[in-house]
Amino acid sequence: MKNIFIAFLFTFTSTMIFAQNLSKVTISSTGNIEKFSFGLNENVLLNISKDGQIIDWGIDRYAGRAYETNPGLLDKYEGRLEYYNASENEAFRGKIKAIGGTIITYYASYDEAGLAGKVKSVGPNAFTYFLKYENEAFRGNIKSAGPTNFTWYGSYNNTAFVGKPKSIGQSAISYYGSLDDEAYRAKVKSIGSSNFTYYSSVDLKEYRGQMKNGMQMQFINGVKFYFRN
Repeated sequence: MKNIFIAFLFTFTSTMIFAQNLSKVTISSTGNIEKFSFGLNENVLLNISKDGQIIDWGIDRYAGRAYETNPGLLDKYEGRLEYYNASENEAFRGKIKAIGGTIITYYASYDEAGLAGKVKSVGPNAFTYFLKYENEAFRGNIKSAGPTNFTWYGSYNNTAFVGKPKSIGQSAISYYGSLDDEAYRAKVKSIGSSNFTYYSSVDLKEYRGQMKNGMQMQFINGVKFYFRN
């Protein structure tokens, strides 16, 4: 009986932690991150910007589905919401504190310069950031969120890549360079093992730069990627 209880507790805890990991990345075809989405309990998605600011949250109406007819659309969450009150640190007073059973914390005004007000944790998952002494192209961006690490192209890289994500978790990201065809120059070339091609400048005008091969939405290494062309 004791062993059964321990197994149940482990499974429950693992599910809670996994549910608050990175679930979805919304990215333009040129590699600009619109938002990182973290799956909470009750099918809630929490959207966070690349520099650690909460954008919004709500019920993921497409939870468990491979395809979304209206990506990014969230239904209102009617469950428990709690906010930091006026007596809390100025860096996070008034910000969302709890969504359902998930507690959210933020860096305070006394933390290292540049961190104040950024998300510090979502449930058990801690967030870290590239600090003020790091390359200006990705300074202030998320460095890790729970088990997921992020790297970014710096100012020393090809100009077509600067400031764009280099890897998200296990998925490396590459881009077409500044010497490639102007119709798809600087666009995403690959994420993990998934490759993308685009119509070139010699194709019909209405097709130029549009995705030719590759899907706008797909799962790559356990994370859903959605591309806006």
